[in-house]
Amino acid sequence: GYTYLPGKGTGEGVRYINEPEAKWVKQIFHWFVNESLGIDRITYKLRELGIPTPSGKGLWYASEVWKILRNRAYIGETYVFTQTYGEPKTRLSKGTKSKKTGLIRKPREEWIEIPGATPPIIDRDLFEATQAQLRRNKDRASRNMKQQYLLSSYIRCRRCNRNYWGYLKRAKWAGEYHIKRYYRCSGNLQMVSPARCGNRNLPADKVE
Repeated sequence: GYTYLPGKGTGEGVRYINEPEAKWVKQIFHWFVNESLGIDRITYKLRELGIPTPSGKGLWYASEVWKILRNRAYIGETYVFTQTYGEPKTRLSKGTKSKKTGLIRKPREEWIEIPGATPPIIDRDLFEATQAQLRRNKDRASRNMKQQYLLSSYIRCRRCNRNYWGYLKRAKWAGEYHIKRYYRCSGNLQMVSPARCGNRNLPADKVE
């Protein structure tokens, strides 16, 4: 949505709106709030329409859409010193000398805002409505997952090393529809990887 002009002179060191890209930023927010499309569906629509990704390479992924919906730059806010270095949660080698190599997000009150560095693309009301919907979606998903699946993210695929997550499968046999719980490798989702893993699904009742 923006083009950054480097430098320290007048009109430099700031972002300018990239109109062709900004149009799709607005569309993403509109789809999410006004048309109630989920992040996955928005991701597929962007792929279907052939819209370039933020990097200009590869396919759209749900994580990229999520970052756009969370980005406060789109309401004209620019912050610096939002992260610092600290001890990482995990290390590749236990023998590695202790170094502060992990990025840690600072508390919001410690961020420093640079006024006028970014022009707004989205109005504040739409942005706040988006954040409220994201919170509702997260709470709902967390409650549902906690009730239905005990082992989501605890099972690791031996083929692609991704996590297994729970899902409901609707199938028909003996003339009736039945709902069964399964765990499946996230690598089998086209949203996660166009080259699907192919490892088998696991019946949730049996695994648990």
